[in-house]
Amino acid sequence: MNQNPMEKKGVLKEYIADLSRCFNSLGIRTDESLYVTGNISRLGRVRLPKEKKLEGLHSALIKIIGDEGSIFSPAASMNLCNTDIPFDAKKTPSHEMGPLAEYFRLLPNAKRSLHPFWSIAGSGKNAHLLNEVSRHAYGLGSPWTHLLDLNTRQLNFGLHPSKA
Repeated sequence: MNQNPMEKKGVLKEYIADLSRCFNSLGIRTDESLYVTGNISRLGRVRLPKEKKLEGLHSALIKIIGDEGSIFSPAASMNLCNTDIPFDAKKTPSHEMGPLAEYFRLLPNAKRSLHPFWSIAGSGKNAHLLNEVSRHAYGLGSPWTHLLDLNTRQLNFGLHPSKA
C-alpha cells in the first residue's frame, strides 16, 4: 500500500518530533557537538524511505543543537589500504560505515578530515576543525583531539560503543 505524499509528510513530521523528544530526554542541548554513528533500522519502525529517515534524524538533531552545534560522523575508507586508489576528501565514499555516515559526509556544508583511511566528516559550527589537524588519524593534533576538546558526546543508534 503506497502512502500519498501528504501522509508521508505527516509521518516525517511525527518522526522528527519523536526523535526530538528522545534527544531532549538524553539531555542533548543547544550548541552541543555530537559524534553520531549507528544503524538507522534501529530507530523504530516507521513507514518512510531510508532517505527520509536520514533527513528526519538530521532535522531532529539540528532542531536541538541549532546553528551553534556540530555533528561529526565516521567517514573511513579503509578499503584504500594497500591500493593505488587515490583519496579525494570530497569524492571518496566512506567504506562500510553505513548510510547514516554517508548521509552526513554528503551534506552540502560537510567538511572531512584528510586522513585517507580513517577520516571523520562533520557539519556545523566546529566542522572547520577537521581541516586543522595533524596528518595522523589518532593522537595529539588528530580530529579526535578536537572532539575531546569540544566535549563531544557520542550518540550510537543500535550499536554497542565498542562497535561504533
